[in-house]
Amino acid sequence: MSGQTQSCGCFRLDLIKTSATHKKKLKRLNKQHRRARERQLPGTFNAQHLDCMLQYWGYACAICGNQEGFARTLALDYWIPLDALHCPGTLPTNILPFCHGEGGCNNSKGSKDPVAWLLARWGKRKAHRKLQDIAHFFAQASTFAESHKDAA
Repeated sequence: MSGQTQSCGCFRLDLIKTSATHKKKLKRLNKQHRRARERQLPGTFNAQHLDCMLQYWGYACAICGNQEGFARTLALDYWIPLDALHCPGTLPTNILPFCHGEGGCNNSKGSKDPVAWLLARWGKRKAHRKLQDIAHFFAQASTFAESHKDAA
Protein backbone atom coordinates (compact mmCIF):
# COMPACT_ATOMS: atom_id res chain seq x y z
CA MET A 1 0.00 0.00 0.00
CA SER A 2 1.23 3.45 -0.71
CA GLY A 3 0.50 6.35 1.54
CA GLN A 4 1.46 9.86 2.24
CA THR A 5 3.18 10.84 5.46
CA GLN A 6 1.04 13.19 7.51
CA SER A 7 2.25 15.67 10.11
CA CYS A 8 1.18 13.31 12.89
CA GLY A 9 3.52 10.63 11.57
CA CYS A 10 0.79 8.32 10.31
CA PHE A 11 0.18 7.07 6.80
CA ARG A 12 -2.94 7.95 4.92
CA LEU A 13 -4.30 4.68 3.54
CA ASP A 14 -7.07 5.07 0.98
CA LEU A 15 -8.08 1.41 1.28
CA ILE A 16 -9.34 1.98 4.83
CA LYS A 17 -12.17 4.19 3.62
CA THR A 18 -13.87 1.35 1.78
CA SER A 19 -14.13 -1.07 4.71
CA ALA A 20 -17.53 -1.72 6.30
CA THR A 21 -16.01 -1.19 9.76
CA HIS A 22 -14.70 2.22 8.74
CA LYS A 23 -18.11 3.21 7.39
CA LYS A 24 -19.71 2.23 10.73
CA LYS A 25 -17.19 4.41 12.57
CA LEU A 26 -18.00 7.35 10.30
CA LYS A 27 -21.72 6.83 11.01
CA ARG A 28 -21.01 6.87 14.76
CA LEU A 29 -18.86 9.97 14.28
CA ASN A 30 -21.80 11.78 12.64
CA LYS A 31 -23.98 10.82 15.61
CA GLN A 32 -21.38 12.23 18.00
CA HIS A 33 -21.20 15.46 16.00
CA ARG A 34 -24.97 15.77 16.32
CA ARG A 35 -24.79 15.29 20.11
CA ALA A 36 -22.05 17.94 20.35
CA ARG A 37 -24.04 20.38 18.21
CA GLU A 38 -27.02 19.95 20.53
CA ARG A 39 -24.77 21.27 23.30
CA GLN A 40 -23.44 24.00 20.96
CA LEU A 41 -19.92 22.52 21.05
CA PRO A 42 -17.51 22.53 18.10
CA GLY A 43 -17.14 19.42 15.99
CA THR A 44 -14.11 19.44 13.71
CA PHE A 45 -13.11 15.75 14.01
CA ASN A 46 -13.46 14.24 10.52
CA ALA A 47 -12.61 11.16 8.44
CA GLN A 48 -8.97 12.27 8.00
CA HIS A 49 -8.58 12.61 11.76
CA LEU A 50 -10.20 9.20 12.23
CA ASP A 51 -7.74 7.57 9.82
CA CYS A 52 -4.76 9.22 11.49
CA MET A 53 -5.99 8.37 15.00
CA LEU A 54 -6.60 4.70 14.21
CA GLN A 55 -3.20 4.38 12.56
CA TYR A 56 -1.46 6.12 15.44
CA TRP A 57 -2.95 3.70 18.00
CA GLY A 58 -2.41 0.68 15.75
CA TYR A 59 -6.15 0.09 15.23
CA ALA A 60 -6.38 -0.75 18.93
CA CYS A 61 -7.72 0.70 22.17
CA ALA A 62 -5.67 3.72 23.23
CA ILE A 63 -5.80 2.54 26.85
CA CYS A 64 -5.34 -1.25 26.96
CA GLY A 65 -4.22 -2.03 23.40
CA ASN A 66 -7.04 -4.51 22.65
CA GLN A 67 -7.91 -4.69 18.98
CA GLU A 68 -11.32 -5.19 17.43
CA GLY A 69 -12.36 -8.79 17.36
CA PHE A 70 -15.14 -11.22 18.11
CA ALA A 71 -16.05 -9.83 21.53
CA ARG A 72 -14.92 -6.22 21.17
CA THR A 73 -15.29 -3.29 18.83
CA LEU A 74 -13.52 0.05 18.84
CA ALA A 75 -15.60 3.01 19.93
CA LEU A 76 -14.77 6.66 19.45
CA ASP A 77 -14.64 7.98 23.00
CA TYR A 78 -14.70 11.56 24.23
CA TRP A 79 -11.65 11.81 26.51
CA ILE A 80 -13.39 14.66 28.32
CA PRO A 81 -17.00 13.42 28.35
CA LEU A 82 -19.62 15.27 26.37
CA ASP A 83 -21.63 15.66 29.58
CA ALA A 84 -18.75 17.44 31.38
CA LEU A 85 -19.09 21.20 31.69
CA HIS A 86 -15.55 21.71 30.35
CA CYS A 87 -15.93 19.36 27.34
CA PRO A 88 -14.22 20.97 24.33
CA GLY A 89 -16.44 19.11 21.84
CA THR A 90 -15.82 16.62 19.03
CA LEU A 91 -12.26 17.71 18.33
CA PRO A 92 -9.18 15.73 17.28
CA THR A 93 -7.75 16.56 20.72
CA ASN A 94 -10.68 15.00 22.58
CA ILE A 95 -11.43 11.75 20.72
CA LEU A 96 -9.68 8.41 21.34
CA PRO A 97 -10.33 4.82 20.25
CA PHE A 98 -11.53 2.72 23.20
CA CYS A 99 -12.43 -0.96 23.19
CA HIS A 100 -16.14 -1.58 23.68
CA GLY A 101 -17.61 -4.83 24.92
CA GLU A 102 -17.77 -6.76 28.17
CA GLY A 103 -15.07 -5.31 30.42
CA GLY A 104 -14.05 -2.83 27.73
CA CYS A 105 -12.45 0.52 28.49
CA ASN A 106 -15.32 2.42 26.87
CA ASN A 107 -17.87 0.59 29.02
CA SER A 108 -15.81 1.15 32.17
CA LYS A 109 -15.08 4.86 31.63
CA GLY A 110 -18.53 6.04 30.63
CA SER A 111 -18.80 9.72 31.51
CA LYS A 112 -16.30 9.60 34.39
CA ASP A 113 -13.45 12.05 34.78
CA PRO A 114 -10.76 10.52 32.55
CA VAL A 115 -7.76 11.02 34.86
CA ALA A 116 -9.57 9.72 37.96
CA TRP A 117 -10.90 6.76 35.95
CA LEU A 118 -7.46 5.93 34.56
CA LEU A 119 -5.86 6.08 38.02
CA ALA A 120 -8.55 3.82 39.48
CA ARG A 121 -8.38 1.34 36.60
CA TRP A 122 -4.60 1.09 36.08
CA GLY A 123 -2.87 2.52 39.14
CA LYS A 124 -0.58 5.51 39.46
CA ARG A 125 2.48 4.31 37.47
CA LYS A 126 0.67 2.86 34.45
CA ALA A 127 -1.88 5.71 34.43
CA HIS A 128 0.93 8.28 34.40
CA ARG A 129 2.59 6.53 31.44
CA LYS A 130 -0.72 6.31 29.57
CA LEU A 131 -1.49 9.99 30.24
CA GLN A 132 1.87 10.86 28.67
CA ASP A 133 1.01 8.74 25.62
CA ILE A 134 -2.35 10.46 25.29
CA ALA A 135 -0.82 13.94 25.69
CA HIS A 136 1.71 13.09 22.97
CA PHE A 137 -1.04 11.91 20.65
CA PHE A 138 -3.20 15.00 21.30
CA ALA A 139 -0.18 17.26 20.56
CA GLN A 140 0.32 15.51 17.23
CA ALA A 141 -3.41 15.51 16.51
CA SER A 142 -3.50 19.26 17.13
CA THR A 143 -0.62 19.81 14.69
CA PHE A 144 -2.32 17.57 12.12
CA ALA A 145 -5.64 19.40 12.55
CA GLU A 146 -3.99 22.81 12.16
CA SER A 147 -2.10 21.78 9.03
CA HIS A 148 -5.30 20.37 7.44
CA LYS A 149 -7.74 23.18 8.36
CA ASP A 150 -7.96 24.50 4.81
CA ALA A 151 -8.56 21.02 3.40
CA ALA A 152 -11.72 20.54 5.50
